[in-house]
Amino acid sequence: MQDEASPFDCASQPPEVVSTPTWLVQTGSRLSRLRRARVDWWAGRYLLPASPRPFGRWFAAHVGDGRLLNATTVCLNGVWRTSRSRILQRPKAYYRHLAEQTNVGNLVEAAQYTEFAAGAIFGGGDPEVGPAESA
Repeated sequence: MQDEASPFDCASQPPEVVSTPTWLVQTGSRLSRLRRARVDWWAGRYLLPASPRPFGRWFAAHVGDGRLLNATTVCLNGVWRTSRSRILQRPKAYYRHLAEQTNVGNLVEAAQYTEFAAGAIFGGGDPEVGPAESA
């Protein structure tokens, strides 16, 4: 983990790019570019759909509101690091709730969404703008 003063950090091999017919995003893009994204399949297999869809609605329901969506960048296929104090900014229930979204199978759209949102989840975003379910 980083020292307490450091921000969330993403180490990836640029240019990591994800593309579908309706959206294109790369490491460093604002999360708001993914607002309408859906990930129907990955590695040639269909994913269990997230609830709700698309990404922007899922983010608002499970991670935080639009202020975090607009202020956070994407880290694709990267290694993340953060600090203990940043993780502890949110209650355990917040992380349990996210685990409930992703731990429902092997091929889960919510797991892709969680990767997109790692900076908002683990980056020390303002817990006051998190979803109601995390309280």
